[in-house]
Amino acid sequence: MHSKKGDLNLSINAIVVLILAVTLLSLGLTFINKTFGGATAELGKSLQGISEDRKSNLKSKCQDDLCLESTSVTIPRNKKETILMILNNKLDCEVKATININKNECSIIENANPSAADCQVISLSSLTSQKVKSKTQIVVPLLINPKNNAVTTTYRYEISVDGPCVTGSSQNKMEASEYIDVIVE
Repeated sequence: MHSKKGDLNLSINAIVVLILAVTLLSLGLTFINKTFGGATAELGKSLQGISEDRKSNLKSKCQDDLCLESTSVTIPRNKKETILMILNNKLDCEVKATININKNECSIIENANPSAADCQVISLSSLTSQKVKSKTQIVVPLLINPKNNAVTTTYRYEISVDGPCVTGSSQNKMEASEYIDVIVE
């Protein structure tokens, strides 16, 4: 036979555990939102400040699947720079394009001991996946931010895009790569 006092203690313990679980879940979700949501918002803001002339000029010059506004950017430490990328779908199908930036591997081009220069001291951020409709081009921002401990040199990163058709033939796919030189002053 259960006592009423024991049942009441069990109920109170269950309520306390439930409140703690909800609190921890809320804190975890808030952390994830601030961490990842902030990066997406920053990319969105970077596109808003870019003129339509700048976008259309780059679109008119882009003949490949991936085009960079510039393949070389000179930037001081702790300053942010945004360059534009164009994803150019020349196929007769909608493509789910994946943008890959290998931040862990880069080439050190000049003026530095490769062991002193670390590829991860340059923050490169972009959207990772985009749907691109048939025969269209979309503009995607690339944020570049050298950290304070970046060595004065030139860092070369590979940026690639690939993706299969999501409609129509699965034989076709978008595929290209470009290199960008980040020159830290």
